[in-house]
Amino acid sequence: MKLFATVGVVCLLGCAPALPSLSGGRTTPEDRVDLALGGAARIPLGELVPNDEPTSLTEEASGGGVVPVALFSWGMFDGVDARALVAGTTLSLQGRLQAFAFGRDPTWSLIPSIGIHFGYLGERRTVPEFREGAEASLLLGMNAAGLLELWFGPRIGAEMFGRPGNFTRENVLRAGLLLGIGAGFRDLHALIELTGTFESWLTDGDANPSGLSLTPAFAIRLRL
Repeated sequence: MKLFATVGVVCLLGCAPALPSLSGGRTTPEDRVDLALGGAARIPLGELVPNDEPTSLTEEASGGGVVPVALFSWGMFDGVDARALVAGTTLSLQGRLQAFAFGRDPTWSLIPSIGIHFGYLGERRTVPEFREGAEASLLLGMNAAGLLELWFGPRIGAEMFGRPGNFTRENVLRAGLLLGIGAGFRDLHALIELTGTFESWLTDGDANPSGLSLTPAFAIRLRL
């Protein structure tokens, strides 16, 4: 019971939650919808590991945690989709394009994407703290007869943390690589993914940590 209570608290409060991609090996087909449920974790390493009792917003926001993840993706046109991903208390909105497809079975293609996100971190000294940012990725995706999917490539992003009207106190730049695999039959697939990211934090104080973080994630995806 203590384990479930701890996970629940981490999912609902504080820390910068994990923000996975869960791209899949292609965009959502035109006029179809993807729904996915799963979870993700953020594992900070080195200088990013906070103290037992964080004393700054940077330490709180760069910490680790486990979050539930829900994904909605709509195939707007052939090779173009729009996605909404909720990870803990963060909402990410993305647009993706499937381009330069080659091969027939399996089919490979480039999947560039761009997105923005907003999130609630919790309260610090009775004042609410928020996050907002943007990210982009360029993935190479593979789809083999709808049974197996692979996706991998670079992902970059930037975020600002702070209070309403004061979003310049804590900033972070990110660059990393992600790798994912999906397997299933017909319209039901299991997805797993791992992202490794280098982060550089820029703050108003003397502490400007940098280091690596890992984001493992999983989900079950249903295509309607």
